[in-house]
Amino acid sequence: MWHTRLPEPDELATFRQQLVTNMQLPNETVRLITEIAKEPQHPMSILRTTTSLLGTTNNVDRDTPTKILAKMLTAIAAIIRIRDGLPLLHADPNWGVVENFVYLFSGKRPDAEATAMFNTVMVLHADHEFNASTFTSRVVASTKSDYYSCLTAAVCALKGPLHGGANEQVYNMLMDINRRHLTASEYVDEKLGAHKKIMGFGHRVYKHGDPRAKILRGVAARLAASTDNQALFDLQEALAAEMLNRIGLHPNVDYYTALIYHCLGLDKATFTTMFAACRTAGWLATSWNSNAKVA
Repeated sequence: MWHTRLPEPDELATFRQQLVTNMQLPNETVRLITEIAKEPQHPMSILRTTTSLLGTTNNVDRDTPTKILAKMLTAIAAIIRIRDGLPLLHADPNWGVVENFVYLFSGKRPDAEATAMFNTVMVLHADHEFNASTFTSRVVASTKSDYYSCLTAAVCALKGPLHGGANEQVYNMLMDINRRHLTASEYVDEKLGAHKKIMGFGHRVYKHGDPRAKILRGVAARLAASTDNQALFDLQEALAAEMLNRIGLHPNVDYYTALIYHCLGLDKATFTTMFAACRTAGWLATSWNSNAKVA
């Protein structure tokens, strides 16, 4: 995304090491985030302010996209830990990027299988055409603004329930169905009858199914089976079948990530911050490329 080509093996190893090395925050940044993250606000609101804060407590002129991506991952993990009343952790230089990120927010080093699954999630969310947050970051980049300003604007766009916030709404939907002991068919009947949107379905580009969702379905299935969440996955399968048979809509990328993040032990309010962690690489690519093209 950043260099319009795949890296050579030695380049990839160097890039990974650079990311891990920079997965740390200045003391002043940590002090301020600790106060901000305690506020009774949605985690995406906290991330919005934190992203802007990173641009004031770090060297804006000298921070490269690599350093900024590492700091964003670390900041998101810090927000999750602080909200849960847990101490902040430090990256291990001998681990990979995904291992460290999962460890920084969960306190547990993922095994090889979990690392591979979360790596898949991050790659599939890294970038995708000209979505709302990418468009927003590109508009800001077109004015020759700095990376942190571009990212702050992108986070604001991602927060919305019709964009990145959709994964949280999918989880709310599943909990609503369970709480009221409805079948998938009954729920679809209710929503269609009231002319209300059913979250997690349809895509403006993929009319015959989102290829990302097909891959994420497999990840969700494996995680659900290993974390005692099989009933939720079965509900998703039943709901997906109803939607396809009734109105011809397939699940989109938000549909299965809701269950994936739940299986990882994350609070539903932090789901969209995970999306931001994955999409930051794409936002930086867009901002970098846009700035390079502006005279």
